Amino acid sequence: MKLSVYVKGEIFAIPCGDGTGTIKTLGENALKRYAKFKASALSILNKVSEIRRTNGGAMLDEDDIIKDVLNDDDFVSVVLQNEKSSYYTFNSMENLISNSRSDMQDYIVLDGHNLSTNEVMDLGRGIYKIKVCGDALTRVAKARDLIEQKLKEGKGDDESFGTWEIID
Repeated sequence: MKLSVYVKGEIFAIPCGDGTGTIKTLGENALKRYAKFKASALSILNKVSEIRRTNGGAMLDEDDIIKDVLNDDDFVSVVLQNEKSSYYTFNSMENLISNSRSDMQDYIVLDGHNLSTNEVMDLGRGIYKIKVCGDALTRVAKARDLIEQKLKEGKGDDESFGTWEIID
């Protein structure tokens, strides 16, 4: 049995053998895997607060046997004590799961004005395709022309630029 486990923005494939381990052990193993792969200062002393089925957000009891409450290839989310459980996490994970199993249809249009942090994260997860509006491409071209002009005038280098003007 194998599960996909979401921990702090990362998804790990966690082998569960015959599924006779507990949900608590699953959470601890996922946390160890996160610490190993991220080589972070995340303390193993950091405790798992809750574990939820990603599809629907149902909370799992730490004493339950994995195979009694989960199926092979299910997605679960581990929430640590220093984190907040949120509907957004589980809702966005459901979107990630459904989009990873079907062709992407949605696009985010980059216009230089309205990109949210959550949309950037969703782009990184491959949930959306990217389109760039013509106006944004025009502004990028103008900005590049400005930088090249300033370089020719000796008013900067290729690593540091001040705020010269706003490109509209």
